[in-house]
Amino acid sequence: MFSSEDTGLTKAQQRKAYDKQYRASRKARKRELVDMHQTVLDAEHARKPGSSVEIGFKAKRINRSGECKNLPYEYAYILKACEEFIDNPKRFPSLQTNDGQAVNNIQCRRLIARVMATMLPYTDLIGGRVGEANKAHFDTISYDFLQEE
Repeated sequence: MFSSEDTGLTKAQQRKAYDKQYRASRKARKRELVDMHQTVLDAEHARKPGSSVEIGFKAKRINRSGECKNLPYEYAYILKACEEFIDNPKRFPSLQTNDGQAVNNIQCRRLIARVMATMLPYTDLIGGRVGEANKAHFDTISYDFLQEE
């Protein structure tokens, strides 16, 4: 951040300038990822003409390098359940019993399904840890990383 002696701005103005710069960089990164997603889909369509390549709630994932890879088949069942949860609020009964009022709202279910579909490919299905798998351990995932996914 800037120091108030150097720029002559108050702390509030400095914060405002920093937030503006941060939002602009996040927006640029988001556009870059959307363009990469579209490029990968176009390449898949060119490679397999006539096929419908979807990334949504499928067991596929686009790496940060732009490569489309298939996830293990177990994730297909889990991601299908997340997709079913949007139309069926009783798909995950434990969510219904904990706080049924929020789960009755379809917009809330859509957001919950998207978050679960984003986090689950990075989750160890047996241990329940979230992160990127290495040979020795799991590396943690940052909030920005999850937001980009």
